[in-house]
Amino acid sequence: MIKKLPNLSPRVSPRLAWLWPAAALGLLGCPNEELAPIGPCTVSGVFETITQNANDKVDLLFMVDNSQSMREEQANLAVQLPRLVTILATGKITNAAGEVIREFPPVKSLHLGVINSDMGVNGLSAEIQNRVSCVGAGGDGLLLNATSTTIAGCEGKTFDKKYLEFTAGVDDPAALGADFACITNVGTNGCGFEQQLEAIYKALAPSSITSFSQGTAGHGDAANAGFLRDESVIAVIAVTDEEDCSIPDKSRDLFNPGTGAEQNFLNVKCGRNPDAQHPVSRYVEGLQRLRPENQDQVIFAGIVGVPVEAEKLVKNGSQDFDAILALPAMQFRERAPNENGVVLPEQSCVSADSEAYPPRRLVETAKGFGKNGIIRSICQDDFSSALTSIIDKIADQLQGACLTRKLIADPETGLAPCGLVEYLSLSKKTPADCVAAKGRKFFEMREDENGMPRVVCQLNQLAVDTAKTGCDAGGTGETSPKDCLKQNPNPTDDSDNPKVTDALVGWYYDDFSAELKKNPQCNEQRIAFTEGAEQEKGSEIRFECLQPVFSVFAEPKGVDAVNKPCEDNKKVCTDAQTPEYPGLFCDTSRNTCQIKCNEDANCPDGWVCDKGADGKEGICLNPTCPPQ
Repeated sequence: MIKKLPNLSPRVSPRLAWLWPAAALGLLGCPNEELAPIGPCTVSGVFETITQNANDKVDLLFMVDNSQSMREEQANLAVQLPRLVTILATGKITNAAGEVIREFPPVKSLHLGVINSDMGVNGLSAEIQNRVSCVGAGGDGLLLNATSTTIAGCEGKTFDKKYLEFTAGVDDPAALGADFACITNVGTNGCGFEQQLEAIYKALAPSSITSFSQGTAGHGDAANAGFLRDESVIAVIAVTDEEDCSIPDKSRDLFNPGTGAEQNFLNVKCGRNPDAQHPVSRYVEGLQRLRPENQDQVIFAGIVGVPVEAEKLVKNGSQDFDAILALPAMQFRERAPNENGVVLPEQSCVSADSEAYPPRRLVETAKGFGKNGIIRSICQDDFSSALTSIIDKIADQLQGACLTRKLIADPETGLAPCGLVEYLSLSKKTPADCVAAKGRKFFEMREDENGMPRVVCQLNQLAVDTAKTGCDAGGTGETSPKDCLKQNPNPTDDSDNPKVTDALVGWYYDDFSAELKKNPQCNEQRIAFTEGAEQEKGSEIRFECLQPVFSVFAEPKGVDAVNKPCEDNKKVCTDAQTPEYPGLFCDTSRNTCQIKCNEDANCPDGWVCDKGADGKEGICLNPTCPPQ
C-alpha cells in the first residue's frame, strides 16, 4: 500500500492528501479502456482490476429469441455478425468512415454458439403443449449447428460441430461470420413463453447442475461439450424483444392457457407473477460459477427492449442499471383489451417494424455483472453501435493494462513510484501462500468487493539499471531484461516499495525491452515479471501508482478528462472542454488537465473546489479518497 506522496503539488489540500489510484495490470498486456477518475482522487483516480493475464480465447454465445415477433430483429442482427467476427479476429474497431477508433489484442481462438429462447412449458400435458404451440422441451438450451433454409445465401448448411470455430491464421473471419449470421436466423416458430435466462444457463451449466425442468441437467459438459474452454473469456449476448419468464416446475401452471376469457391474459401472466419465476440471482451466480476464481472473465450483454435513451444512463463509467429500471417505460403495465379481448403489456420501446416489452429481469441480470454487464436497445434498425459496445466489453478482457504516460523512476533507487499487490485466488487461505521465492510477502487479509476474505501479497519491485548499455528507453532493446535488473535498494520495512526478497525475482517497469518495442499498443511501456514471479492463476493484480494512467485510444471529455496528461500538448485540455465544464485547463504543476473553480458549484456533484494554501483560484477535486 502506498502511504507517502512525494512531489505532490502544493495545491493538493491536506484533507485530500491520501491517494489510492489503482490500475489493474496483467502480465504483458495493455488496455484501451478509458481510465477516467472514478472515486479517487487527485493525481490518477482510477480503480480497475483485471483478474487474469491477457487472454486470446473467447467463447461467444448468442441467445436469440425465436418467437413470432422476432423476424426483423434477427435480420438486423445477421447483418452485423460478419463484422463482429472480423473485428474480434483483427483487433480493430472502426467507425463508419473506416477509421480505426480502438485496437486490442486480436482473438486467436473464437468459439461461436447459438441457442434459442424456447424451453417448452415445463412438462405440461401434450394437450396443453399443442394448444400453446410449445412442443416438448423446445430448444432446451442445445447449441444449433444448422443454418436457415429460407434465408438467401444460407443454403441450409449443417456443421459437424455444435458451434463454429475460428483459429487465427487458419480460418477466414468474414466467411465464418457469414455462416454464423445464417445460424442466428433461428426462425419464429418458438414457444411464446420465452425462458431466455434459463436457456442460457442450461446451455452452459455443467451436468452436475440438475435443477432444470423435470430434474434434467446442464448441457455445458454434455450435449454442448467443447464449446466452453478453461480460462476463456465467456461472453453471453441475449437478443430478445420480450421479458424473460424462466420458471421452476412448481410454477408450470403459469403457462396453462386456461379456458374461455382466461386465454386473453396469456401475454401478461409472467408480468403479473414475478414471484413465480426463478430469482435472477440464479443466473448471475450460475454463470459466474463458470469462472469461480476469475469472475471478470464472464460478460453478460443484452440487446433487449429498453428505450434507446437508456443507453446514455451512465454512472461511474458503467451503465446505471438502477436508473434504467426506474424509467417509466420500464415498468410492467397492462394495456386495455384489444378488439379481440386480448390483453398485452405496454411497450417499452417501438421501432419501425416492431415493438418490445420491459425486460426488467434481463436488466437486473446485467446489473449483477457490474462493469461486465451491458444493455442496448433492440428498438433500432441498425445494431452496429450495440455490437460495437459489446465488442468493447470483450476487448477489455482480452488484455491486461499498460501505462500511457512515462513513469519517472526515482533517480536514487531506480524504482518506479508504484507498488503491486496481488489478491490471491479464493483457494489460497493463509499468509504462507505468499511465497518469497516468487517475489511475494504477506501484506494483509482483506475482504474483496464481494465480501470474500482474500490473502493479499506484496510483490517485489526490481530496479532497472539504466546506466547499463541497452537498458534505457532510448536503447535498441538488444540487452536481455534480466541483465538490466538490480536489487530493490529499499529496506524490508519500507512502507511503499519494500524489498521482499534478496533474489532477483519480482516485477519491473519495462520501457526498454525488444519484446515491448514490437508491441505498439503499450505505448512502449508496461509492467513485466521475471521468470518465476508471474501472476498466479485466478489472482488479481492491483497496481498502485502516484502518476496518471490513461487510455491509449480514449479521448475523454469534460469531467472524464480530469488528470489527462497535457505536458506535451496543453491544447488537449481545452479540446476536452464541454458546455458543462468549460474551465478545463492544463495545470502545469501537475502536467494534467484540471477544472478551474471558485466554488463547489463549479464542480461535478460531490466534488469540492480546493483553493490550496493561497486561497486563490481553485481546482475541482474528488474528496472520496479513503482517510489517511
